[in-house]
Amino acid sequence: MLKTLITILVLYGLYRLAMSPLFSVKSVEVENATTHYTAEQILEISGVVMGSNIFKTKTGELKGNLESDPYIRSARVERRLPDGVRIEVEERTEDMLIQTEDGQYAVINYDGMILRFCGEGELPTLPIAAGLTPIDPEPGKALKVQEADLLKPAIDFFQKVQEEDFFFKKLDVGGVVTKAYILDRLLCEGDLKNIENNIPAIRKVAYDLTSKGIERGTISVSGTGTCSFTPEVGEQTPDTVEAEEAETDAGAEAAEEGENGESESPVV
Repeated sequence: MLKTLITILVLYGLYRLAMSPLFSVKSVEVENATTHYTAEQILEISGVVMGSNIFKTKTGELKGNLESDPYIRSARVERRLPDGVRIEVEERTEDMLIQTEDGQYAVINYDGMILRFCGEGELPTLPIAAGLTPIDPEPGKALKVQEADLLKPAIDFFQKVQEEDFFFKKLDVGGVVTKAYILDRLLCEGDLKNIENNIPAIRKVAYDLTSKGIERGTISVSGTGTCSFTPEVGEQTPDTVEAEEAETDAGAEAAEEGENGESESPVV
């Protein structure tokens, strides 16, 4: 009986100590605060209560609160006795855009998570994946599209382009031929994989064209990685200008020869 009583008293004393202000949460350390949220916002999302007892603080519940936010991929919450809590988060970044049927744009992470919606006038500088039709999109949910077989290749394409330190403003996978837009009217055409595997060559062609002020036309990419450029109708390139000038000079010379009776050959 005496041993039992002593045990009960010891346990009660430990309980009272654990519930004392000594173990009230006084500090929270946030590691890897995201680019989207500040440490204070992470603290708010977690739901941790300053001054609450550290042993009554449910770390699993705080972790769940954090991971329910679309921008937080994973979270780790630890107690730091006697009065601290440590939170570590891994964020999702905004990587691409997909237009929804109502005209809005869904901001997507490369893992396929929908982070938020935005309107036409507030688009972040992100590549757009066109030719995909979202099904019941909702922030915090994985993106589903009607063209399910095209979603992963489009995501993989933008990841590869990012690794190559290049930028396509839009990828249209909805047609027979994939179109990847460098500028509004300067694009690449070809098989998606051919374009993806030849980014360095495309970069060189695009640089050569834009350095000459050419911003309209089509770069066709073959299966062998060969790039050929076709100017947009009405677009004058340095080459076409030189050709037109040469043709004009040749026509003038031929006309002059014809008048002198030296030649009657037509000018082509």
